[in-house]
Amino acid sequence: MFIGISFLIYSLFIFLSKKIDKKTLRNETLEQEEQNLFESRKVDLENVIDYIKIYNIIGIDGIWGFGKTFFMKKLEERLEKDNKYKIIRIPLVSYDLENIEYVILNEIDIILSENKILNTSLLKFKNFISENVFTNFLFTLISNEKTYITSLKKFKESINKLENPICIIYEDIDRIQDEQVIVKIFNISEHLTCYNTKIKIIYEYNKEELQKRENFNFYFLEKYIPHY
Repeated sequence: MFIGISFLIYSLFIFLSKKIDKKTLRNETLEQEEQNLFESRKVDLENVIDYIKIYNIIGIDGIWGFGKTFFMKKLEERLEKDNKYKIIRIPLVSYDLENIEYVILNEIDIILSENKILNTSLLKFKNFISENVFTNFLFTLISNEKTYITSLKKFKESINKLENPICIIYEDIDRIQDEQVIVKIFNISEHLTCYNTKIKIIYEYNKEELQKRENFNFYFLEKYIPHY
C-alpha cells in the first residue's frame, strides 16, 4: 500500500515537472524570438527616440503580428528611463471611446497633481468641449474662439510647468470602428501639442488598415500623422 502511494506521488511529481519544463521552455523560446526580433529593430528604436525629441506627433506603422507591442514596450522603457518622459498609454480597446477626450485630459491631470501643479482650467476646458460637437472644430473656433483659446492656453500653461514631458501613446487606433472617435483623438492631440513641447504623441497603427476607410486617405493621415 505504502509503495503504491509513493509510486503515485512520484509519477505525479514527474508529470508536473515535465509540464512545468515544457511551459518554461515555451516561454524562453518566445522571449528569445522577441529578443531576436528586437535586435533587428534597434536602429528603428533609436530613430523613433530621435524623432520624438524633434517632433510632437509621430506614428509607428506596422502590420498586425509584426512585433509592434514588444517594440513599443522597449520604447516605453527607454523613454521613461533615459529621457524621463511621463508615459500615458491609452489602450483604446479598453476605454469608453465615447468619452475618450475626458480620459486623455484626466490622465494628464493625474500627472499634474502628482507634480503638485495646480490646474484650475481643466474643468472649464472639459465643460467647453462637452458643449460642442468635438469633430467640428472650425465651427467651435469661430463661434467660441475666445473661450476655447483661453481655456486651452491656460491648460497648456499648466502642462508646461512640468519638469519632464508627457508622452501619450495610443495603441492600435486602426482597430477603432467608429471613424468619428479617431477624428476626435486626432483633433484633441493636435490641439494639445500645438506650440507645446511638453506633450508628445505616438500613434501605434497599421496604415493600410486605416486607409481602407472611406475618409482616411493618404492626405488625411498626413495631416494628423506627418512623421512616421
